[in-house]
Amino acid sequence: MKTCISETTPSIIFRYLMMYSIILPLGACGNETEIESFEPSLEESQMLSEWDSLFADTPDPKTLPDELKSDQDFSAQFDLVDLQSPVKSQGSRGVCSIFSAVGLMEHLYIKSGAVVPDFSEQFLQWSVKAELGRFKHTSGSNGSANLTAINRFGVVEESIEPYQSSSWSATQDERCEKPAEDSEEKRPLICFTNGEPSEDAMGANRFKLPPSRWISSNRQNLKAFMAENETGVVVGMTFFYQSWNHRKSKLKVNSEYSRQGYVLYPNEADKEKSLEKRAGHSILIIGWDDDLEVPMVDEEGKSVLDEEGNPVVERGFFLFKNSWGTSKFGTSNPFGPGYGWLSMRYVEEYGSSVSARPPSEDLSERCADGLDNNFDGKTDCDDSLCVESVACQVEPEAQLNFSVTSEESVELPDQEEVVSVLNITQQGRLDQLTVSFDIEHTFTGDLEIDLESPSGVIINLIASNNESSLNELKVSQELPELRGEPAAGEWRLIIRDRYAEDDGVLNGWSLSGMVGEEESNEPRHFESSPAIAIPDSDPEGVTSDLEVNAQGTIKSIIARVKIEHSYRGDLIVRLIHPSGESVTLLEREGRNEVDVELEAEVPSFLGMEAEGAWTLHVSDLGRSDEGTLLEWGLDMVVAAE
Repeated sequence: MKTCISETTPSIIFRYLMMYSIILPLGACGNETEIESFEPSLEESQMLSEWDSLFADTPDPKTLPDELKSDQDFSAQFDLVDLQSPVKSQGSRGVCSIFSAVGLMEHLYIKSGAVVPDFSEQFLQWSVKAELGRFKHTSGSNGSANLTAINRFGVVEESIEPYQSSSWSATQDERCEKPAEDSEEKRPLICFTNGEPSEDAMGANRFKLPPSRWISSNRQNLKAFMAENETGVVVGMTFFYQSWNHRKSKLKVNSEYSRQGYVLYPNEADKEKSLEKRAGHSILIIGWDDDLEVPMVDEEGKSVLDEEGNPVVERGFFLFKNSWGTSKFGTSNPFGPGYGWLSMRYVEEYGSSVSARPPSEDLSERCADGLDNNFDGKTDCDDSLCVESVACQVEPEAQLNFSVTSEESVELPDQEEVVSVLNITQQGRLDQLTVSFDIEHTFTGDLEIDLESPSGVIINLIASNNESSLNELKVSQELPELRGEPAAGEWRLIIRDRYAEDDGVLNGWSLSGMVGEEESNEPRHFESSPAIAIPDSDPEGVTSDLEVNAQGTIKSIIARVKIEHSYRGDLIVRLIHPSGESVTLLEREGRNEVDVELEAEVPSFLGMEAEGAWTLHVSDLGRSDEGTLLEWGLDMVVAAE
């Protein structure tokens, strides 16, 4: 059951009147003429973004869903600081929305188990403009477009494509000379992306997020979203210079407020002056403090006093992570340099909010794929988490490494299907398989690419995407879903051109991996039907035990859970190994959907002993909804000792 919050309706209407009033916006990166004559250090830049870009395609707030449950309340203080990557600096480029989107992405990867993720803002700036095709002739963008690019195309790690803190000028390319103010000439895209990504970046592994969605900027809705999902929110907003104690403010600023990171609701003079040179800014909101009070100031920077001569205070602030570095802004903030406190009223009237879910892929170290899956700087068997893994214990001679390659060039005619075949001769079942291919094409968004195994299993490698303008695909992708498949036989790479007017060539492709000894891969089934009630709003929850009498190590495992419940978004479901190690199968997902019918692979337990008492723990953290754990089970393939 939900309830609507209507107390801020007048302020929302005012916000939209202000957002769409006819005011000449600043160019991308704020007022570029002034900024280019100013040469700040990276930590002093306080760069802004183009307002029009930040609010492009912003939805009507009345169409956004209510995040609240009927009886939901919140603690006075809340923060997600422990789930944040380090504060960064955007330097002298107006790409704050890129930094807030990447900040959210890193935060969500940390929430899912990554240790020190560091993704490339440089690459995302290019991807939004070149691959997504948005904001091609401006430095600006917005959170929604940035998260869409991350979802569709992915970004590489920072070490592959490092961020360039200064924008390109005529020094790098004469076409990047800033045109005269009255000129309609548009600079090319590379002037806003600082060129093209490197060859290494284009061939590197890309990381993605699930699709994003808009969030109501009402303070209660933002609290509900953050508290229930333990997830921050990207907020783009109209920028008020005095409120932010910005160096370009025409009104008196407060250096102590800047050190604390305080951003107050703008006074009338600040609104008037700031909207003369309209700009925007984007940050990542990660908490709140309902009790924080800060004295308000007038246009001269003096405290506003009531009739009795007492300071008038503003109460209620969101905690946010900024992208202006750590040497100036928020240096005295209790959560560390670079963090700040943003007026809740400011966000409600001038903010546009968007967020996403954590990544869908498994972020535990997979031990045999050549990747640092959990972002801790250690790969495969070098990671301490792989000590018990079969891949790191088996002697090399007990595994068969293989690699087959086709270097034959194959034409890819327009709107046709082409099949290339590779033959693997090694007998046995796959422990690991990687497919790589190199394609040149005048519009790769036309292509759909599948890999078909000898047994007929088809894996989609590339889905056709009519928005991708890349002219080459250099891909190397591990396929854990094919583990256990028979290796020997003909493997087919199937390439379909779905749209007209473009063609290309397959320069070559390969398959490589490991084949284990032939053995039974039939799963064994273990089931329990406890039919026990799940107590409402009780972290203790209920547990159900399941005895597994199978000696050996786990080669594959699927957990199955069936629950009746009137609001599945309240539930957390964990599977506990006999050793005590646990994995979360479901964490308050689905919001107001009912019931749970879960079937999920659990790669974290691969290589561990199967035998013993397994436990399923189910807890309900919301109020007013109840349910029953009906049944659960495990399907395992076990390697005999």
